[in-house]
Amino acid sequence: NAMWIDACNTSQHFCNIFSVINDPSLSLWARIKARLGQKESAYVESKEFILCKQGNIGPPAVGIRKRENQIIVDIFHPLVNTSEKKPVPIYDENYCHIFTYTVYLKINGSKIQYRVSGENEDNCNETQCHLVIPVSSLSSHYCISAEGFSEDWSVKTEMSDDLCITTSDDKHIEDSVWVPIVAILLFLVLILVFVYCYTKKMNPCKKESIMLPKSLLSVVKNASSEARSEPKCVSPIT
Repeated sequence: NAMWIDACNTSQHFCNIFSVINDPSLSLWARIKARLGQKESAYVESKEFILCKQGNIGPPAVGIRKRENQIIVDIFHPLVNTSEKKPVPIYDENYCHIFTYTVYLKINGSKIQYRVSGENEDNCNETQCHLVIPVSSLSSHYCISAEGFSEDWSVKTEMSDDLCITTSDDKHIEDSVWVPIVAILLFLVLILVFVYCYTKKMNPCKKESIMLPKSLLSVVKNASSEARSEPKCVSPIT
């Protein structure tokens, strides 16, 4: 038999009833009354609803990272507030849904879709699913977003925000590192050539003087002095 359960007594404009629901797939009704001091209003009752079918489910969280020549996309299950201290992920039939996720990938503006089933134990566990995407050797800009869909209840989650990453070609980076190094070396070589040419222009090569031995140098000096002191005689021929 159906029975009413006290869910909360609050001054706020909302009440989380998930913690008192044993089976969110069953039909539920809610009723509420207002109290002001000693006065109370009559109950106002809601229409029938099924939490698994009509509850709003927030977006999955996403993560993206590069590993070698692959992009790893992590899809974290949406969270629900329960009687526990921390929110727990929506993963199994106890929380209505095992989602199949649609991952939307943009590569330099081009769009691609991937599907990841939460029932595939190779790709998913109790907290998240992951998707491996091969990347090209060229630098690219990747953006991902995701939403979940429950085939049992035909319920969609909200769409996650976009998350982006830019990958670079490691070989291209390695080659680009050498460009400034080579440019600096060429600049230094040109500077050295310029300095050498400028020095040669300012100090042209001079003929080297030949140094004579001292003994030979004295003989040359004596001969020169004798030649200067000897009188010249000019005799006419008759």
